[in-house]
Amino acid sequence: MDAEWMKEEAGSASSLVAECLKAVEGMLSPDGTILDRGKKLKQLQRGLTMVERHLANIRDEIEGGDAEG
Repeated sequence: MDAEWMKEEAGSASSLVAECLKAVEGMLSPDGTILDRGKKLKQLQRGLTMVERHLANIRDEIEGGDAEG
């Protein structure tokens, strides 16, 4: 298991989570009312899907490393 690769993947996942949070913030007015649902929700869905893939890659790498060890 390559620790540097895992660090990069975790950093990518972290950046994607930040983008998802920005999309959520963009959907809300100052009082918390949902504004623009369609476009922002699609951006959020895409971002969360990418986060899921990154985390799955990390999990697979960890499980593969454990099996080899």
